[in-house]
Amino acid sequence: MIVSVIIPVYNAEKYVTRAVESVLLQHEVEEVILIEDGSLDNSLIICNSLQEKNDKVNVIRHADGLNHGAGPSRNQGINRAKGEYIAFLDADDYYCDNRFTLTRKVFEKHPEIDGVYEVMGASYNSDYSKSQHIERMRITKKHYQNPIIALENTGMELGILPEDLFNEMILGKKGWVHLNALTIKKEAFIDFELFSDLYLGEDSEFIFRLAHEKVLLSTNNIDPVAIRFVHEDNRIPYSGYHQLLWEYMFNYLRKEKFDKNISRVIVRNYLNNYSEYYYNYPNNPLRKLRKWFNFAFLLIKYPRMLYILL
Repeated sequence: MIVSVIIPVYNAEKYVTRAVESVLLQHEVEEVILIEDGSLDNSLIICNSLQEKNDKVNVIRHADGLNHGAGPSRNQGINRAKGEYIAFLDADDYYCDNRFTLTRKVFEKHPEIDGVYEVMGASYNSDYSKSQHIERMRITKKHYQNPIIALENTGMELGILPEDLFNEMILGKKGWVHLNALTIKKEAFIDFELFSDLYLGEDSEFIFRLAHEKVLLSTNNIDPVAIRFVHEDNRIPYSGYHQLLWEYMFNYLRKEKFDKNISRVIVRNYLNNYSEYYYNYPNNPLRKLRKWFNFAFLLIKYPRMLYILL
């Protein structure tokens, strides 16, 4: 198993060395691609130093040297990667020991699949960061059905079939696949649209589409294989994050064929988030009124929606 690990780097001078070192400890990794994304700190200097110290490390930049975002940066890495498998890591996070041990076994047992996912853990730079993360996870998981994955960790609950993965993630009651705990065959990208240019949520949109179009299997292990380092500099979703993500999913719905229940959830999430986050109405009645106005507007603009939803 030969893995290329792709790490977009932006203003990560404090973290990127640990990330790279954790990747180089993995026996399956033959290549670490750092896409330096126009950082304003010393990230480029540190990346170049890491490259000089280890032949497995390869630093690339966008042609104009400017900041393009994590999605376009990962796309550059995918296009440059030489490994037969692709994995990802954020520059402020790190891998656990034996990151690919169980993933390799699943690929060996099921050579027909496109990807394998596991569980993402968390560590913290302060008690405040920890309390904030756990509160966000508590809100996220309040509707989960009998979860066995630890509250602070991110992953799909066990026993989900590949054909059900997309639906379960849309319904949002059995977990989520984190990009840092996902490994994909490079050949799976041949007929697959890569990351969008969303500034935030590009990984979520990518994973939604990947789960729908490809065959992804879990190792059925609930122990983390990668760690998210939670700190005050993390990218936190701004008010338009959900609106933009679900707008992309709504447009994806218009091109693809889903179960009617799943279609309704996508449209409802789009309308709810569009009203609540984008227009920032201060009270619930106005928000609901705006949602129904948006829904009527969508039906006029896209008459096929009525067929999809009924």
